[in-house]
Amino acid sequence: MSQFSPDTEYQMSLFDTGRERSMALERVTDALKNKYGNSIVIRAVSKTDAGQALDRSAKIGGHYK
Repeated sequence: MSQFSPDTEYQMSLFDTGRERSMALERVTDALKNKYGNSIVIRAVSKTDAGQALDRSAKIGGHYK
């Protein structure tokens, strides 16, 4: 991976009205995951019997450690 740019630079769009709010939400989500682990923010469906996110969050790349 190469040629990353800082999160202050992004492609502008004529139709994108919520970019700043979306970026703020991503920063908060990242901060929560850094503090409490990757499984702190998951989709609600992952709490059902068929959900896999909680199980996979305990693995490396979705596989057993």
